[in-house]
Amino acid sequence: MDSDDWLEPNAIESFVKEQMETDADIVTGSFYKHEIKNGREVISEVITTLKGKNREETLKNMLEFCSVVTIWNRLIRKSVYLNNNNIKCIEGIDAGEDLMTTPRLVYYSKKVTTCDAITYHYNRTNDKSYVNLFPSSWEMQLQLINASLLNVTFLKDKEFYLQEATNIQLVKRLKRILDINFKNHCRHRYKSILDILDNTDSKYWKHIGWDNYKKRQLEHHYLFFYTYRFLNTHPQIRKIINIFKPFF
Repeated sequence: MDSDDWLEPNAIESFVKEQMETDADIVTGSFYKHEIKNGREVISEVITTLKGKNREETLKNMLEFCSVVTIWNRLIRKSVYLNNNNIKCIEGIDAGEDLMTTPRLVYYSKKVTTCDAITYHYNRTNDKSYVNLFPSSWEMQLQLINASLLNVTFLKDKEFYLQEATNIQLVKRLKRILDINFKNHCRHRYKSILDILDNTDSKYWKHIGWDNYKKRQLEHHYLFFYTYRFLNTHPQIRKIINIFKPFF
């Protein structure tokens, strides 16, 4: 559990009941998500559906951001941790520890499933929480990048479709962090992420639009790119830019 979240009173019972019926190595519950929107708390249901899916499909969905990758709200067989190189979070990675740990647990599991109950409360109302501080925290961004790189290393000699999924995840995550630092006018951070992205496998660049050479070169030149984006916010200038857009 995260320190500011909480369980439903019947959570453990629901997990154990499902595990005893299915003999699954991992049982995942659905959860309530608590957020602040327009100054008031909003609670939404997030329904997890893994029933009938094998662990390969589950893992692929996690790596492609189509499934919740968090370590919380799961009942996990202890032997999956202990019998596979003693799986654990790496000290110093506090943002992205789920991304690094959960895929390994799913990979070494024989069966995964979900219970029908909503078992967990995911609290996003704390504006000092990790997830809310992420856009401004360079340290957290680097930790998440390291976690993604460790996934690429872990899966490099595994099934090809998993290698594909984790490399796609890596370039998408790097591009997202690149965009965050561009938006925050953090030029040195932007260039640092750019260097890492340049060293990824170029065959995956099509997933972030970098297979377009002119677009890639534009984003490589921070000041030029910044000027282009700034001018593009003005309606009259944007009309002129749209004339030249096919060339970028």
